[in-house]
Amino acid sequence: MSLILRRFALLMVALAYGSFGLLGIGMNPLSLSLVSQQVMAESPQAIEAFNAGMRAFEKGQYEAAARAFEQAVEMDPAYGDAWYNLGSVNFRVKKYESARFAFQKAVWRNPKDPESRYNLAWSLENLGKTKEAYDAYQQVPAGSAVYGQAQQKMAQLAKLLQSGSEIKPANTSTGLRPASPASITKPSTWFGGIGKRQVVLATGLGGPTGIAAGTAGELYVANYSKNSVIKVLPNGKQQVVAQGGLLAGPIGLARDPRNGHLYVANYLKNNLVRITPDGKTTILATGFGKPYMLYFDTASHTLFVSEQETNTVSKVVL
Repeated sequence: MSLILRRFALLMVALAYGSFGLLGIGMNPLSLSLVSQQVMAESPQAIEAFNAGMRAFEKGQYEAAARAFEQAVEMDPAYGDAWYNLGSVNFRVKKYESARFAFQKAVWRNPKDPESRYNLAWSLENLGKTKEAYDAYQQVPAGSAVYGQAQQKMAQLAKLLQSGSEIKPANTSTGLRPASPASITKPSTWFGGIGKRQVVLATGLGGPTGIAAGTAGELYVANYSKNSVIKVLPNGKQQVVAQGGLLAGPIGLARDPRNGHLYVANYLKNNLVRITPDGKTTILATGFGKPYMLYFDTASHTLFVSEQETNTVSKVVL
């Protein structure tokens, strides 16, 4: 039997009246009791940790609540409500990067959940990632309870993007009042095995190889046989980032989260290519022997490259 679990979360767009205000343009608070569309738990230990997180949150013990939700998702990585609540707790204590990460996970676990999408966008907004926040708000589906708020946010961010202004973090918080999950079930898209392959996100690709994740829930995929790099949005829609030109047999892919640059290992050209967010491609480095996998280290701003032909690993300091 498939049981839909109730969440009863106060959205970050549904803050209480009083001393808390909404970021931006004075939207009316919205109080909702939500039903997750496909957010289910499989592990009884994860459910126990989830409930412990609820109890800690109700007592105002936010660090303990966050640890409990972290335990829940470690035990059951597909537990969408646990990811959602982990994001909400982190947002409440202004750990916006941790909130973004958790809400992005919630979106991947339940792509049809508009509230997770909205809260992901709001977390990005508080991180000052204006363009990425705008793109994330754009993914909130029409007809959802938060669609109107997302459209207003997009209008606000569009003005900021035009003026080049930065966003100041919101002095807001969020609360949770979910009912405890009471059953264990499997998603209807369960494929079997010990892993949790739940959905086929994209089809029709041409020899997909390297993958890099964006900060708004999107994926970047290197298409070897089509000499292209594709962006796959959380709803499965595809956009061509770059194709042809300097790209020849792209395999490895890495992304710099600070500026959105994509680095591509060109297997057939023995070089590396950089793609900027606006799609401009340039040769980054040459002289490799069948470059294969890429890893970008944000701490040292270094790109590591495995080379299949020479059985070596090289690094490029950017």
